[in-house]
Amino acid sequence: MDSREVPAVFDRDRAVEIFTRVRALPYATDAAYDAPGLRERGRGNCVAKAELLAEELRGIGMTVRLVSWE
Repeated sequence: MDSREVPAVFDRDRAVEIFTRVRALPYATDAAYDAPGLRERGRGNCVAKAELLAEELRGIGMTVRLVSWE
């Protein structure tokens, strides 16, 4: 399998729906800094949005790795 291919068990439509929903959450540097805070406040920084996206995608069986740097 090519590294860009997605396993057959992967639900692409659901993943796109999750991505779209997380992307639509307002970005704010003075709000949540992690996924739980983002769920609670409804807005957060890039780390919060990345964590939430990763959690949601893992929930549908997708392999996800978070990478960050300062």
